[in-house]
Amino acid sequence: MRTIEEIFGDLRKIDLTYVNTDDNSVYLVLFCRGEFDGSRDYQKALIDKMDCYLKHIRSDWFKTEYKGLPAKVVISFDANPHPLILEMLNNCLKWFSEQNVSLLFQLNDRYFSIHRKETESNNQ
Repeated sequence: MRTIEEIFGDLRKIDLTYVNTDDNSVYLVLFCRGEFDGSRDYQKALIDKMDCYLKHIRSDWFKTEYKGLPAKVVISFDANPHPLILEMLNNCLKWFSEQNVSLLFQLNDRYFSIHRKETESNNQ
């Protein structure tokens, strides 16, 4: 079994940052390398790394360096993510939205969507 660091890299570091002049946004890319299961250890590692990204975006350095440009975090996979990982990421959409950060997903350089599920309690 591959280690968490082999899949996610250093959990305390941003993998890639760039400014896209087409939409005037700062993109921060988190690479997930290879296939991995949906175990709690992998879910926690991914959440920890995503939290690191949000802390970086909220830092004074980031705000000064990028002068208030909107931030977009891209979770980039090179293999189909496990269904439990997709479910977890689905639950993270609200978390990122509350931080005014877009959360995007990519598989082999193609973007894909995960849509939040509507709660059925609204219909009762």
